[in-house]
Amino acid sequence: MCFDAKEMKTIVPLRPHNADELLEMAEKIGNRANWIEVWLDQFEGDIPKIESHKLIGCCKTPEERGNFLGSSEEKIEILQKFLKAGGDLVDLDISRVEENLIRQIPSDKLLLSYHNFDKMPNNLDDIVVQMYFFSPRICKFAVTVNDPMSLELFLSFVKNFPADQQAIFTTMGGLGREGRESIEALKKSWGRFVALDEKSKTDANQEILN
Repeated sequence: MCFDAKEMKTIVPLRPHNADELLEMAEKIGNRANWIEVWLDQFEGDIPKIESHKLIGCCKTPEERGNFLGSSEEKIEILQKFLKAGGDLVDLDISRVEENLIRQIPSDKLLLSYHNFDKMPNNLDDIVVQMYFFSPRICKFAVTVNDPMSLELFLSFVKNFPADQQAIFTTMGGLGREGRESIEALKKSWGRFVALDEKSKTDANQEILN
């Protein structure tokens, strides 16, 4: 499969426990995607060198639907180690990590995200302004849409998002699948998240890699 530079990237989230599991999962993905999001909250050992895929590292706490129980400082240490091992980007949530810690990640390696697992917030424009102070390589917005009005508001936000900033947009909740399909049709999202298989889903309505 050939990936165009402007084509929406397919990102496969994985929750490996060690290097062998990660390598095995990457082999299963093959050329069906060229980006992998590695959940490091239950990973033990060193990240292996993977030439076949670009890697995004994240370390999610239970409130982010992960298993990491350490401090924010420990999270940054894990992500810095991930970058030194050859990782390409790390994902930090602007609403859950302190400013001084976010700044410890180089801006060209920073995927700065905002997640709302409850609703579509009414202050996304303010969050964008906050993100711009960090000059992230990519911004990411993942919100919950359970009614048509919420979905309409988020799609309007996507349509009007500045074209000079790379960003990922995705939706969760009752209208999550409809939202993701609508976002893909707009062709403004840098990437989309697709599960390796049914048991690897990070959202109930997530699409399976084909």
